[in-house]
Amino acid sequence: MQGWVKLQRSILQQAVWAKPPEYLKIYTYLVVSVDRISGEFYTNYQTISETCGVKKTIVDHFFRWAKGA
Repeated sequence: MQGWVKLQRSILQQAVWAKPPEYLKIYTYLVVSVDRISGEFYTNYQTISETCGVKKTIVDHFFRWAKGA
């Protein structure tokens, strides 16, 4: 993976900032993993869990929260 991602200060006002630190880690992983041209990214809970060093239940909770946010 190469390139960079712009992180804006406004993230401090986003809902993910107020959540557990694991949520921000998962969110950041997803943002930097998306293909910048197609906007696509395919993964699964197991890969996210292993890459971010969190339990799969945390990944599940993150996506349940993100779906409703």
